[in-house]
Amino acid sequence: MRPLQNGATSFIIVGSFILFLLISSTLAGTNTIPRSTRSVSVTVDSSPYNAPPWNPSSKIDEDGFLTETYRCLPGEWEIEANIGGKHGPRSRRFARLSLVPVSVRQVPGDGNCLFHSITAGLCLALNGTHVSMRDMASLRRNSALLRQSAVECLSRNPWRLLFLQGNEYLRAHDLVNAAAAQYELTGEKYCDLMKRESYWGGGPEIVALCNVLKRPIHVYELTAVTDAEADDGSKSRSGSQFRLRRMACFGSPKFDRREPLHILSADSRFPDVTPGRQMTSGNHFLAMFPLTSKTARQSAGVRGGGDMMTSEAALKSTFSQRRKKRRKSGSAKTESSIGGKKVRPEKGRRDYDEGGLFGAGNLLRQWLRPVGKIGYALDNLTNRLFGLFYT
Repeated sequence: MRPLQNGATSFIIVGSFILFLLISSTLAGTNTIPRSTRSVSVTVDSSPYNAPPWNPSSKIDEDGFLTETYRCLPGEWEIEANIGGKHGPRSRRFARLSLVPVSVRQVPGDGNCLFHSITAGLCLALNGTHVSMRDMASLRRNSALLRQSAVECLSRNPWRLLFLQGNEYLRAHDLVNAAAAQYELTGEKYCDLMKRESYWGGGPEIVALCNVLKRPIHVYELTAVTDAEADDGSKSRSGSQFRLRRMACFGSPKFDRREPLHILSADSRFPDVTPGRQMTSGNHFLAMFPLTSKTARQSAGVRGGGDMMTSEAALKSTFSQRRKKRRKSGSAKTESSIGGKKVRPEKGRRDYDEGGLFGAGNLLRQWLRPVGKIGYALDNLTNRLFGLFYT
């Protein structure tokens, strides 16, 4: 564990200048955090909207999904940073990053877009469904919970070490003070403003939510397809003149045991902005979904995702319940039906009448089970040796 030095220069020392870029903005140097003028109350009526809560576009469907898919690129910083883990430059996922198409989803630009985009990703990760943009009350309620969780993480224990990425940590008060300095504010004033709806969130809040949710959050930016990539067919494969370049892998590799959330920092005019004319630093966040079998929109569906549990204790409770269910289902005794009656198999017997390698493999599996962890390891080896795949 390597904590960073105090001050804004710590971002350059660690090479995580990405965080510095995220907390800076075109309005830095003013005496307040940017705030949206399109703020809407969290208690807004949940009745279906007549117009979408974003700039209307023929490239965005009624649920907020962009009609085109996109391809990702690793950041130029990643090879040198070498964060390791599942998403490091030596990983299989890194090699396949540009091969997996990505769906982008628009969220309301009301000053809460960072929390809306994380809500959209977290809803799919926890509930297996895409959050409905038609139920704005539910979306804003969950986003407000994320905002409060982030501010609480940053302010409750100022000396808490927050994990960034790679092997880098930063104390909460150093992170807050560095962000507040961009707007000529104190750390306390920064947190007080950030508690309120419609104030723009950025790097500090992303880092805080990574540590609260115990889940990586990867941030991307827009980049235009180069002439070389266009000649190479990249445009035709991705269906777009834009590529999404990874800016940061916050939370990796420490929290890599959970799938990362993906968000895009983009020009608010996207996708209707001309490639090459987009803002150099984004002023709006959108949600991203790699189109794998688990996250494809067609399989997940779009419906109300309900309220999410965002506290560490609630998340631990959720996963504890899942583990109990798995243990309960795994320990249940099998039954067979003979003559309309349920008959339990004889104790210690699993029908080894198949003979040959199949029967020998099953017998070896049962002998190894009582050994504990070593037995399970050998059990997995038995699966490979005898080609047995059953539950």
